[in-house]
Amino acid sequence: ALHIIFFINQLWGLAMVSTRLMTELRDVRLEGEYCDSIPVELPPEELEVDCSEVAAALTRKLFSAAFCTVAMWMSAFVSYRLSENLQDRSSSEEDGRLVELVLRVKAELQESATEFEEFICKRLDDVEEVVLPNALPNPRPGGGR
Repeated sequence: ALHIIFFINQLWGLAMVSTRLMTELRDVRLEGEYCDSIPVELPPEELEVDCSEVAAALTRKLFSAAFCTVAMWMSAFVSYRLSENLQDRSSSEEDGRLVELVLRVKAELQESATEFEEFICKRLDDVEEVVLPNALPNPRPGGGR
């Protein structure tokens, strides 16, 4: 259960990193448009943004966002696979216990059926001993009717 929570947390982190990346790219694009729109004769001290750093900032932001995205994807994948493996392990342990239970019940049923069969055979033998001598016609003395 904790692995699923970790996986969900990683997906949330991935969404946050992606959102942050898009925001940073938008800001860099706006800064680039700002730098492109200012007149050349305006001194750099009067600018709100250092236009010489805009391209370097874009590279840094793209690299850090890509790194964070890859790290989040990898950790989400690892947590997902770990969760699946733990679930498979618990399922196979449960399956093993079920197979043991079925085999034990089968053996008990076979033993009970054998005991019941012996009981029935013994009772039938007892019934035959009582019924068969009475069922045979008694020969009459004299051989006639």
